[in-house]
Amino acid sequence: MNMNSADWYKDGRTEIINDLSVFFKRSGKGKSLICIHGFPSSSWDFAEVWPSLTERFDVMAHDLIGLGKSAKPDQPLPISLQADIVLTP
Repeated sequence: MNMNSADWYKDGRTEIINDLSVFFKRSGKGKSLICIHGFPSSSWDFAEVWPSLTERFDVMAHDLIGLGKSAKPDQPLPISLQADIVLTP
């Protein structure tokens, strides 16, 4: 697979969650699977495995707050905020 980051982000969308802009990508069918990237990184980490995962699962990957295409607020970013964002349907 030769996807670049521009292609990755073109197929995703951004929503406002907890007053913050959050990028995410979702596709596939089946049981739900949430992919959470590391630090400092982004959802694009999953680009290479995305086609295989979406063949079997309904997959969602966010850019965590402060990273990737999500908001980069000038405020503390506690892990509980990240968890709230990931768990928001």
